[in-house]
Amino acid sequence: MSDFVTRIDLHGGSADDYASLDQAMAAANFSKVIRSSRGLLYHMPSATYFSQSDGMGAAEVRNLAVQAASRTGKRYDVIVASGDTAFALHPL
Repeated sequence: MSDFVTRIDLHGGSADDYASLDQAMAAANFSKVIRSSRGLLYHMPSATYFSQSDGMGAAEVRNLAVQAASRTGKRYDVIVASGDTAFALHPL
């Protein structure tokens, strides 16, 4: 199973635009929460999402994120990174 971290920047996006993005990303199976190897849950930073897949690569994950971002009606930038994840976040 591959892990992916996706970051989206909405150009000129408001809080409402980012709330819409969060909903669209959740509908596409992206999460705002990540679980550590010790089982602790952490909230991802704003407009950053975690996902896992058995069959998709980074390009396919990017395409799903682009579809979600386009629903906001804003211009956007999308970055998808895959592989080992290391993070320093505050636990939930």
